[in-house]
Amino acid sequence: MNETMNLTVEYWAQFRDAAGVHSENVAVPTGITLGSFLTHLAARSERLRSMLLDEKGSPRPSNLIMVDNNLTRDFAHAKLADHQTIVLMAPMAGG
Repeated sequence: MNETMNLTVEYWAQFRDAAGVHSENVAVPTGITLGSFLTHLAARSERLRSMLLDEKGSPRPSNLIMVDNNLTRDFAHAKLADHQTIVLMAPMAGG
């Protein structure tokens, strides 16, 4: 049984600046939820943390997060699977 899985993360716009890369592969525990994955990424830097999580440590609902090209909002229950791609996009500002 495989205890870890590999995910691809694509960072767009401000997330790319915060992460310092356009994309990367990340190894995480099998069965991790999207919310736990975002917390895992947020632990890497304060800038990523402030963009991904609110003051209570919950994922910011204003971010656009896609899992395999599907916009996802169910952070707590959405379980990720090996070789999925997660795209992180900051909300668009109008004006």
